[in-house]
Amino acid sequence: MHSTPTHQAATQMTDLDPSHDVDAEISWVHLTEQAAAQLAEGNAHAARESWQQAHAIAADLPEHDPRLAASINNLAIGHRMIGDFAQAERYYQLALHTWEAAGEWVEHMQISAHAGSSLFHMRMENRHREQYRRNAVAGFQRELGAGHAASLNNLAELLHAAERPDDARKLYTEALEQRGTALQGDEPGGQAIARNIALLSAAPTETDATRSPICAGARPFSDQAEQNRWIVDLPPMFTDEGRLMAALLCTYVLDHAAAARAGG
Repeated sequence: MHSTPTHQAATQMTDLDPSHDVDAEISWVHLTEQAAAQLAEGNAHAARESWQQAHAIAADLPEHDPRLAASINNLAIGHRMIGDFAQAERYYQLALHTWEAAGEWVEHMQISAHAGSSLFHMRMENRHREQYRRNAVAGFQRELGAGHAASLNNLAELLHAAERPDDARKLYTEALEQRGTALQGDEPGGQAIARNIALLSAAPTETDATRSPICAGARPFSDQAEQNRWIVDLPPMFTDEGRLMAALLCTYVLDHAAAARAGG
């Protein structure tokens, strides 16, 4: 996932909130990324356990935090990969509702000018503070759609596996449109969704045995946090943008061919 104009325009909170348990927030990232690695290694049961631990942390976050939606999506993947399709579908549906509810959290994000803004731009931003905030929030709301799109794709992948191609195609198409609106460029999640659509109508072909069953961003959240100032200050604090980006970069997009090979 590439840095967008929204990232460049608003990268830190106005007031960092010390009520958040930053150790828990960092543990949530670690557990979700650990689960992805375990799944890629073929250990679906260990991945599900790690995602369950991450979900327990997310359940204690403030209401409508998007990391809860990410955790529910990932729990669904854990169930799908061990062959529990009924439970996976329930979690995917819940994830979609939770992504929608996260829009309220985004509306109340704390946003400030970029630390590198010139004095002129800072004055202009102060003069037009409300419009600046509306523009920034609108950008973050679009980005939030990338998480919703991931869960739509994953639900479609489940229907694909259940040999319901018409239902799967409808959701895949909606997911690809949402993902393209939310993110810039030809990013890995969108590529996975496009591959899934192609597989619905293509004759069976030999798949790439090296492809991971999950597809995240171009780089994990933890590799980008410092560069993008998603975690700032000492002791460290997550910005609200960092919380959103942690949710999006730790929400995994299933590639159907690889999932079918690795899962139940």
